[in-house]
Amino acid sequence: TTSSSIPLSNVTNRFTMLGNPFASPINWATLPKTNISNTCWAWDPNLSSTGGYVSINTSGAVTLISPFTGTTGINQYIQPVQGFFVKTTAASPAITIREQDKVSNFNANAFRQMNDLSLMAVNLMYSKGGYKVVADGVLLAYNPSFNDSVDDNDAVKMLGSAETLVIQNGSTLLSIDARNSPEIADTVVLSMGKITKLQYSLQIFSKQMSNYNLIPYLVDNYLATTSPLSVIDTNNITFNINPGVPASFAANRFSIVYRSASVLPLGFSSITAYRQNNNIHVEWNMENEINMLSYDIERSGNGINFYKVGTQKALNSATTNHYKWLDLQPLVNNAYYRIKGIGKQNDIRFSSIVLVKENTEVSGISVFPNPVTNGTVSIQFTGMAKGMYTARLVNTVGQVLLTRRFYNISGSLYQNLVIQTMDPGLYYLQILLPNSQTSSIKLVIK
Repeated sequence: TTSSSIPLSNVTNRFTMLGNPFASPINWATLPKTNISNTCWAWDPNLSSTGGYVSINTSGAVTLISPFTGTTGINQYIQPVQGFFVKTTAASPAITIREQDKVSNFNANAFRQMNDLSLMAVNLMYSKGGYKVVADGVLLAYNPSFNDSVDDNDAVKMLGSAETLVIQNGSTLLSIDARNSPEIADTVVLSMGKITKLQYSLQIFSKQMSNYNLIPYLVDNYLATTSPLSVIDTNNITFNINPGVPASFAANRFSIVYRSASVLPLGFSSITAYRQNNNIHVEWNMENEINMLSYDIERSGNGINFYKVGTQKALNSATTNHYKWLDLQPLVNNAYYRIKGIGKQNDIRFSSIVLVKENTEVSGISVFPNPVTNGTVSIQFTGMAKGMYTARLVNTVGQVLLTRRFYNISGSLYQNLVIQTMDPGLYYLQILLPNSQTSSIKLVIK
């Protein structure tokens, strides 16, 4: 009221800013109002490039929102700690927020998320006592708000007395390099120092790097090789040091360069698997597969441990080639398949994972592997409605840690979510369907 600790304005057509006092969403449509407009106004940080105000009008069972896009971040469900404006329409205004106005309609889009922040970690490792030890590491962060020059978004490297790995940006040595979105031919110069052992490895993994139509390559100047890096799996590259050959431990031995995905020498453009009678058909398309030897078909019963069940010789042509393989002794229950491509120089790349259920005619959402052990979870849609889907990873206190949107154009598709930076524990994977319903799946990360 006008006498509350946060008083409503007693002047007609004046606005008052309020906040949701509950640790739960509330429904603007059900709040009792006296001399208060049926419209509230809230700031949508994801509107346009700077954010903007959204108007929400509720009259009975009808809710009108403007601007309306179908995916507007603000709606009638006011989120915890969300601020909103109300307008006084006459003297002695009053509004009541009650327990019964609480709802479960969580809406992560009401808050700005750094979902367009892409990361690539590069760690220098060595073996000790049968275990891998991290000697040093660097981090690349990509976002349109960053720039490629050195500024306060970057972190200068503080060198220790043992092995070092840095990013060399001009004459500056960095441990964190925050850059603009990568483009074709962009190069990241890695620099090693104080190398004393005969064998090391580079561990390279990414988060949300698959949105770019680019492929990062690791360039080894000593071996004169250029190898594609996976942006959905962890890359482990072992390399040897020859004390008698300075080039093998030269500071500038390695760099990362970006190239167009269209020239990827080993590119899985699609993979499908389906059950027919008592067999399972596995099919995949390959593009630009020059210098390929063969493909191993791998199968798993849990989406984690895969075993070779078949092989196909590569056709080795620059055109798109279609491959088929028939599993005559498939698993009785759920079966997961992936393709392992093997190049002539023993370079290896994996396809995405697909799931075949006992009855592929059943519509639904499958999430695998669960528990997650390798930092990547796959979502497969079978016979679902066409339209826009939103996947959100939420912790047990309701915080949204990751959001990914994708359009399902055929009713069936799969998507990979990279969640390597998440701590082990219990999470919820929420899938917002085109009909505004939400499916929530418990997800365990190990």
